Amino acid sequence: MKSVHVTGRGQIEVVDGAEPTLGNDQVMVRPITATLARDDVRRVYEGSADSYPLPAGASAHELVARVVEARYTARQWREFAPGELVAFYGTQAVGLAETVVVPHSTVYWLPPAEDPDLQAVPTARPLGQVIEACNTFPPLTTACAAVVGQGCSGLLFDAMLARLGAGVLAGIDVRADRVAAAAGFGATLGLVPGADTVQRVRDANGGFLADVVVETSGTTDGLRLATELVRPGGRLHLFGAPNESPYHLDAASLADKRYEVKASGAGIESANPYWSPYGAAMNLVLRGEVDNRPLLTHRFPLEQAAEAFELARSGNGGALKVSIDYEG
Repeated sequence: MKSVHVTGRGQIEVVDGAEPTLGNDQVMVRPITATLARDDVRRVYEGSADSYPLPAGASAHELVARVVEARYTARQWREFAPGELVAFYGTQAVGLAETVVVPHSTVYWLPPAEDPDLQAVPTARPLGQVIEACNTFPPLTTACAAVVGQGCSGLLFDAMLARLGAGVLAGIDVRADRVAAAAGFGATLGLVPGADTVQRVRDANGGFLADVVVETSGTTDGLRLATELVRPGGRLHLFGAPNESPYHLDAASLADKRYEVKASGAGIESANPYWSPYGAAMNLVLRGEVDNRPLLTHRFPLEQAAEAFELARSGNGGALKVSIDYEG
């Protein structure tokens, strides 16, 4: 069985090893496709020295797979059968192997859908995190929203804010290729940050600043721009872990404008994931109501995991979501 082994920072090997052993209340699956999340890339390249080597199969935690076998010590309300298609979104990011054993609680059945696009299934998890954040927003019909950072999360925010009725939706990123992608996800205004960014948002919104601003870049410059874009009394939402340290909010701006600040981005927690934002996201993806396929820009076989991670880290060539395909 082939699996990825990360022996040190950025040191990635694909090796042959023994099949894993199935334990109680676990599910053995064979992955079909996985996507590399930002957390996975950080784990491979930015972990502390004593965190390596990573467990075999690290690091991927968003994948779709086929069940080989499941074992239970007690009756479960949803048990998995051999051959069933499932999604895995777990804290054990060990999906980069031809066979994987994971806890039953991290495996989810796929709602019925006609001819589902399995390549897009792993993107339901980040979409669920975006929906979770959007559920806290004020009504957005005819409102102005801005999203700073147009990576995967930023583009998914574009898609959901457009669905929620934002009249003006600005997609902002330092990379022109990502700004160009924003229009396909519903942005009405694409901007590369510059001296006139705030004024251009005002011009598009009748002279007013944005009602809701989402900061996804995780950079100090992105956060500074977000505080400039939000209107007095508006909402600033910080999404995901910062990419830079320090990552400080301007207290003077907050005191002056008195906008509301919220943050999210961690994994979705729910006693019943099928009724959580994840469940809503999965249905949207399987039904094609949110088309995440443009996010899936590059695909690699498992044997080229090192190249896949390097591209996911650099973002070169217009890379957004990098996928690992297990079945060729």
